[in-house]
Amino acid sequence: MGQGTAETAVDLGGFDGVLAWITALAAVAAALNTYRNLRISQRSYQQSLDQGRVAQARQVWANPTGRFGVKAGGSATAAHDRHDLLGVPYGTFVFGDRPDDYTRGVDQDGVVGSIHSAATTYVGVKLHNASDAPIGRLSVKVEIPRRMWDRSGVRREGPRWLEGRTRPDDLKRLGPNSERYAVLKLRGSNTELEPGRTKVTVYFTDSAGLRWSRTGVLAPQHHPPRQPPRHPRLQAWKNRRVMQLRKVRALLPGRRGAD
Repeated sequence: MGQGTAETAVDLGGFDGVLAWITALAAVAAALNTYRNLRISQRSYQQSLDQGRVAQARQVWANPTGRFGVKAGGSATAAHDRHDLLGVPYGTFVFGDRPDDYTRGVDQDGVVGSIHSAATTYVGVKLHNASDAPIGRLSVKVEIPRRMWDRSGVRREGPRWLEGRTRPDDLKRLGPNSERYAVLKLRGSNTELEPGRTKVTVYFTDSAGLRWSRTGVLAPQHHPPRQPPRHPRLQAWKNRRVMQLRKVRALLPGRRGAD
């Protein structure tokens, strides 16, 4: 009887141990489930914030309205005279003018005056802000691919894309539910450009101070501010050492010929 009592006591003790383990595992599972629910809530909250931030950016875009080219010797007022080809109102400001773009001479109509010193392409752009808040630091970039081979099969020199853009201080801001026209001047012949492939990218800062860019009707791209280096003196020291090493390598025998 004593032996049976002892065995019963051992069995009860083993059962209590298993029950304690089950209780501990249940507590761990509950904690993991709580952590999982917290992560899901945080992710959902972050997604809602991101959707709210991108909501205004999705209502801002720019599109080309037209383009035409002027040969060297063409009238300097061609962009205003042919505003109908650009699809912009008369008097729309032309961005990208430089003093050396013009010279005095006789245009194609035989009129003496200011003429283009080189072939030029003008592109009309319409900017839209369909949101209920203003946008600031507005700028726009136009890119058009060039035909790199002429009709005789000779490859043209120069960049693959013809590009023109405004500065952030040129257009400044655009009010809510408003539009604006602009004309960009690109230095290059319109006859060398691919037809119907004008890419327009608008850069702006939304009402929350976030910086964005959007090309056509593609999804907006957020541009977070650049973080300054944590140790600027150390970074400056590293930069100086890298430049010194490059100078030393350039003076080594055989490096000049390899380059």
